Amino acid sequence: MHRITAIVMMALFFSPVVFANNESDKLLDKHEKCGELSSYSRIEGCFSQVYSESDRYLNKEYNELVGYLDKLKNKTHKKRLMSAQSAWIKFRDLDCGFYSDSQPIRFTKCLSERTIQRLKELEDFNVPYAMGCNGCPW
Repeated sequence: MHRITAIVMMALFFSPVVFANNESDKLLDKHEKCGELSSYSRIEGCFSQVYSESDRYLNKEYNELVGYLDKLKNKTHKKRLMSAQSAWIKFRDLDCGFYSDSQPIRFTKCLSERTIQRLKELEDFNVPYAMGCNGCPW
């Protein structure tokens, strides 16, 4: 009986982490379904829509993290995040330009993929238990 209780308690404790349905997860599902559409224009439109949505959520997560870091005494981490984000945007755009070989659908698909990946990274930093945690760099 104690073993079952322990298993249930562990499941409840870890469930928010394991079963979290972040925006990045939802967007990744949408992104993957774009390739299943029947026409080139629909596929391109789908990737474009997912990219726009992921960019909006990325900006939201980024601004939340900047807001949190701005409240800290030491502004070093905020500056590092801002520099990293700026460099990431340049990298994403250049990388997708290389990847796409001037094909608009491949460029949009890449923007969508890279933005969802970055959103996932910022979501992981922004989870309530990470803010102010002992293992965080801030």
